[in-house]
Amino acid sequence: MKVLTILLSLLYFSGLAYTITEFRPFQTPILIGALIGICVMVLILKRNLIFSKPVTVLFYLYILSCVIASWINADFQILLASGIQLSIFVTLTNVLPSMVNNVQGLFRVIVVSLLFSHLPVFIIPILLNGIDRVPYQGMLYNPNSLGTAVISLVALSLSLILSELQMKRFKSKIMISSLLLFVTSSTLVILSNSRTAFLTLAALIVLFILLKYLSKESFISLFVWRKSMIKQNLFTTIIITSSIVLIYNTAFLYNNVISKFERNLNAGDVTARRGDIWLQTIAEAQLFGHGRDYFSGSVGTAAHNTFISILGQFGIVPVLIFILFLLYVSYKAIKFSNCSNCNYRYVPIFFIMTFVMLSMGESMMLKSSMFLLFSVIGMSIKYQIEFESNK
Repeated sequence: MKVLTILLSLLYFSGLAYTITEFRPFQTPILIGALIGICVMVLILKRNLIFSKPVTVLFYLYILSCVIASWINADFQILLASGIQLSIFVTLTNVLPSMVNNVQGLFRVIVVSLLFSHLPVFIIPILLNGIDRVPYQGMLYNPNSLGTAVISLVALSLSLILSELQMKRFKSKIMISSLLLFVTSSTLVILSNSRTAFLTLAALIVLFILLKYLSKESFISLFVWRKSMIKQNLFTTIIITSSIVLIYNTAFLYNNVISKFERNLNAGDVTARRGDIWLQTIAEAQLFGHGRDYFSGSVGTAAHNTFISILGQFGIVPVLIFILFLLYVSYKAIKFSNCSNCNYRYVPIFFIMTFVMLSMGESMMLKSSMFLLFSVIGMSIKYQIEFESNK
């Protein structure tokens, strides 16, 4: 288990390595080494891989469409990128879950690996230099990278807080540590001045509220003043209030985030010219794209959007299949969140939401948010298999 945690931590860290100047040359070796290490472990232990037919079929169709795009555009780079995506998907959704005996154990491995790979990157620069500037970037090469990286910790903390609330464990170690993680990580999001990360933070808080009061019983509980309900609603109020008021007072929030939106709005484009890039890509879209160099050549700048990036390089067919894939795994994650007595049941839907929201403003391919997406898909598949076997 320790070896698996180390290898998974390296895999998650590779998703950050590209945004750290000193580690950028080592991203690919770290990624490939971690993938090989996990696959060697499953061979040594002789574990049977787990699969979900709909998930596997959808993703393999996406990869097949990318291969067709590579053939049509005579672009080996697309073929190579497709192979890497497939390797990561198989490792995290089929191989990784088979290495752990149960879903609870898999959840622990994913969480510990996430914390080991991300926390040092954020904490060490603060301990050495403090918050030396705003927007703050730490050891990452720009503030936006910090915001889009640390938001994964916000998603983790909110998912755990919600499950602890639902199970009425108000003073547990998980609750206290998750609250601390939420306050710290969400503050870093604001200090980064990243609009993409801030909008993702807002979306995660809205998701938290919706899941908390989605059912009729939960909504009614807002008006039932039993002691336990008062505690639940008090904790929910703390989360919402700390997000809006306690962490970021009006001036702090305005100076670090809102003013950035305002400047771009006054300039006539709140997307900071990304809208022009997206519209051009949509207008020039082809069934199987334009090849790997489309944005650096024809457009002249990066896509700043996962879906637009796939559309421009790989084409209409791959991006539609990829969206269908995300819709299906989101549906399964919502079903998974309805399971009882699981302190990890909200983790998949929060990580999927994080990937989708970040993908609206940045390309998340081969980033840690994509690796976490695949990991929680594997966790959901393993839970479904365990649930069906216990019927």
